[in-house]
Amino acid sequence: MKRFMISCIIASSSIAMVCAQSSLPQLKEGTNVSIPLNKKDTKGLDIFIKSMTYRDSTDRSCQADIILEFTSRNVKIHFGQYSDPLGSWHEDYMFNMFNINDILKKNEKLVKKVSIWLKQGIYRDSILTMGGKALMYIPPYNSEEFIQKEAARKKAVELANKARLDSMNNAISHDNKEIYERREKLLTPEYLANWVGASFFTKENIEKDCDVYPMAYSGGKVFYDFPQCPVTMEFADQPQVCIYVSFRLFGEDGYRFRTQLLNFGYKLKSKSNALVSENNFEHLTNGKVSIYRYALKNGGYSVCKITEGHAFMFEFYRSKY
Repeated sequence: MKRFMISCIIASSSIAMVCAQSSLPQLKEGTNVSIPLNKKDTKGLDIFIKSMTYRDSTDRSCQADIILEFTSRNVKIHFGQYSDPLGSWHEDYMFNMFNINDILKKNEKLVKKVSIWLKQGIYRDSILTMGGKALMYIPPYNSEEFIQKEAARKKAVELANKARLDSMNNAISHDNKEIYERREKLLTPEYLANWVGASFFTKENIEKDCDVYPMAYSGGKVFYDFPQCPVTMEFADQPQVCIYVSFRLFGEDGYRFRTQLLNFGYKLKSKSNALVSENNFEHLTNGKVSIYRYALKNGGYSVCKITEGHAFMFEFYRSKY
């Protein structure tokens, strides 16, 4: 009866990795190695990699699920439990494949599944060893495949969303022309002044009347895609009245909309210079912040805050003063 230990150890130097890659077969699906257990090689242990799949990938690591098939040749094998001689500092780099009582009978097969973490780095290499002998190697985790798949996934989502929006916009016909006009009218000074904060201007009514649906949620705000531009809205808890609307316009469209505000009756209350951050703080630029107000017939004011940077950011809400 023979006792063996099997483990997977992360090599700690680039020399070990190069040696492993140059002299050992790569541990991957279909790899087969044979370990002779006597001089004539009439007795031995065959290890076959039935499958190797990856999951929980990130740009730094992934988990490899490996299914190995062990076959004894003309010998009974009693596998001993592997104990880590290096202590707990290296537990992340080793795994036990067998229990102390695992026995492989003569000419019998044994299938085992193990999972290991593969990490990114040019000096890391996983070595499959048995009885102190290196058998196979797993190269360091390459995040490029994950990055490419993630980019492809995001692109697919982007294209799907664009196709859905294009389909919606192309479907505008004589029958739903009224809905299209409602979308356009909503982003005009007259409607924004009188509707934002009004009891009838609810989330349900907006989505139904304008035939729009939320594209995303973030920080308590809801994002919609209108024909003119993306629009952000915030709603009160109960009832869900829209109390805030914001959107960005670029170039001449921004100047034109600000002129429409002034012509409708919004009055400038304050203006100041400011450092404007855009695109999640990717861009900082010197800009201006202006506050305009419009007196409502039923009391209070419609407030429009305009932030001028690379674009015009318009924010509408109601105020008592």
